[in-house]
Amino acid sequence: MNIKPTSILCSALLCIAAAAPASGLAHPNPSALFGSAAQRNPSTRTVVLTAETRSVLVDSGETVSFRAGDRTESWTFLEAIGGDSVDLSLLFPNLEYAKGVRVFIQPSKLFTGG
Repeated sequence: MNIKPTSILCSALLCIAAAAPASGLAHPNPSALFGSAAQRNPSTRTVVLTAETRSVLVDSGETVSFRAGDRTESWTFLEAIGGDSVDLSLLFPNLEYAKGVRVFIQPSKLFTGG
């Protein structure tokens, strides 16, 4: 039985995990986990936000413009393997009516073979 190398490996991994700063675990730009800001020109559609808007369904990889009043912002959503969701106010914190609107990102057809 060769326990010593396993014990050394476990100890080393434990030391590495303990040395990782807790503040470094948070992503510095959480909105980047869902895609990136985009110009309006390549958007596939425009969603008009109102006080009644509660959710929006988007495709993985889709670029969508969101209009609230006279302001329009666009976002290209990531290719989500199993789908995902995000509050629109995380992507556009200053866009009217964005707070409380959940964006549901459909599973990617690139990764599912669909």
